[in-house]
Order: sequence, then structure tokens, then C-alpha cells
Amino acid sequence: MELPDFHKASFSLSHENPFRLTPPKEQAEGTGFHKASARDHENAERAPSSHDNEYPNPKFSELFESIKYAVDQRKAQSIAFFDLANSEVMLIKKSICITVFACLAAFAVGTVCWLLLNFFIGSILYEIGLSLSLTGASLLVLNFATALSLFKFARSAYQYVSLHRIIRLIERAL
Repeated sequence: MELPDFHKASFSLSHENPFRLTPPKEQAEGTGFHKASARDHENAERAPSSHDNEYPNPKFSELFESIKYAVDQRKAQSIAFFDLANSEVMLIKKSICITVFACLAAFAVGTVCWLLLNFFIGSILYEIGLSLSLTGASLLVLNFATALSLFKFARSAYQYVSLHRIIRLIERAL
């Protein structure tokens, strides 16, 4: 197998795209290369230069309007972001207030219910024939076990309290 000699290869610039990395198919295969390149050179000489009107020549008023529109758009985007952040903060504030009042109400109702439950358990234990001190000790153990389990439950729920959504929102905006 004979390797091609790349030193003897000759390519002409493509007039459609002078920065083209690969030559057209005819030029790469060597078929019709000289005809195409001669025709391209003739067309390039006859045609007006395409580099003259490559970029539009905007007027100052159009440029000023474009900049003004971009600034207005950025202002509207900033206002929308601050409105979104404000609504998230307001939602958090309302959620905290509702949670505090709900917890206080639940505490009050739970305390009354727990006192009634302790009263009925104590009266049942006393009617069974247990002494007053043994009834009190059993109620103390029951209340301590319940309080310990509720404390563990609250500690596991505390790990989900965070301002992660607000922080993510601010990071996305920056």
C-alpha cells in the first residue's frame, strides 16, 4: 500500500468559507479540482466583495434603543427576582407564625388531654388496689417514657428545618 505524499498536495481556499478545515469533496478526492478552482477564481473576481457588508452599520439611535431595552429588561428581571424572594420570605414568616400558634394550641389541648388521661389511669390503678405511692410512681415512669420518645421525635424532625430554598434561589440569581 502506497502512502499519499502530503507535501505535493495543493488546495485552494474555499470561497464559501475561508476557515473551512476540510476541503470540498471534489478537491479532497482530486476530481474536478482544477476546473472548480478556476471557476471559483473567476466568480470571485466578478462578484463584489462580500466582506464589505458583512456587518450591519447600526445608527446611534438604534444602538441607544437596544441598550435601553437591555437595561429595562435587566431591571424587570431584577424586580421579578426580588418579588419572588420577597414572596418566599413572606411565606416563611407566615408559616412560622402559623406553626407557633398551632404548636401552642396543640400544647394546651395536649396538656389537658394528658392530664385527663393520667387522672383516669391513676384512678383505675387505685381501684385495682395499688397503693397511692405505687400508682404515682407508675404514672411518673409512663410520663417520663412518653416525654423521652417525644423528645427523640422532635430532634429527628428538627434536621429538616432549613432555609435551603431561599439560599438556592439567591445562588441561582448570582
